[in-house]
Amino acid sequence: MITFASDRHKSALKAMWKICFPADDNEFIDFYFDSVYKNEETPVYLIEDKPVASLQILPYSFKINDETFTAAYLSGVMTHPACRKCGYMNDLIKFTIKTAFECGFDYSFLLPQEKWLFEFYEKFGFATCKQVESNVTLQLEKHTAWILEDFWDSGGVSLWTGMILRLNKNAPEIQSFKIPVQE
Repeated sequence: MITFASDRHKSALKAMWKICFPADDNEFIDFYFDSVYKNEETPVYLIEDKPVASLQILPYSFKINDETFTAAYLSGVMTHPACRKCGYMNDLIKFTIKTAFECGFDYSFLLPQEKWLFEFYEKFGFATCKQVESNVTLQLEKHTAWILEDFWDSGGVSLWTGMILRLNKNAPEIQSFKIPVQE
């Protein structure tokens, strides 16, 4: 069953994060779950009320020239290793895209951390952004800017290859975007 997380799921999601993202230290995970995580932004796939797959939908915006568009950043996309290859994440991503569209987001984007994930996300309509200079800037909120700090180069622009899905067909197509360094 797919639903949004509740307080009773938070500790299980945090434990699953530690398993799925072993490079993240406890300080990062504690900060994420204390300061960024919100139940209402966390779709989960439950089996017998236990999370087996999850992600967060973090609201951001893109500034294109002088216009601002809303964007749903998919963060912490994870499936418990014992539950992989069962289709849970496929269903969860479809649910998330539908939810983001219904909530009025113009775009959804993510930053795959493994090369094989690009092909996985393409089947949902995500397109790889080119690493070129862009007139599209991701607007960062102070409380979430640190999440993307690992993707910044010293010149203030992300060299990380992202993927984007246009949800609002009236919004401009985006082929690249930059992430500014927060001072």
